[in-house]
Amino acid sequence: MMRRAGLCPAAGVAALLAWALVGCKGGDGQDGPGAAPAAMTPPVLVLNRDDDGRSVQMQPGQKVEVRLPAHSASGYRCWLGDSASPVLDLEQEPARVAGAQTWRFRAIAVGEGELLFDCGQELAGSDRHAYAFHVRVR
Repeated sequence: MMRRAGLCPAAGVAALLAWALVGCKGGDGQDGPGAAPAAMTPPVLVLNRDDDGRSVQMQPGQKVEVRLPAHSASGYRCWLGDSASPVLDLEQEPARVAGAQTWRFRAIAVGEGELLFDCGQELAGSDRHAYAFHVRVR
């Protein structure tokens, strides 16, 4: 009886099984079959002047951007009055550019708070507009 050169059948089966299991990991949150599904990152909420007075619900870790009008040539800009600091962390303050100012916050704790902004010309004491956004983190 003539024997073929190569692997014996048991070695071939073991190699095939090892190859099939490459990339498979346990149910410990790693990739592969049996892995726990990854937590979905909630979308960034975007608020602008049209949302004035709006209440929004967020999840811990979720981000919110507030975009308000600005015009550097005329001195019109907005200032953050109250940042809802118990529930939100300010991650980015706006640069002074024409068009809009954008603040970015991240929800850090469960609770409620208000984002309050005061907008107007820097040197003018009147004709100011206040914007308010109620935030609830659950």
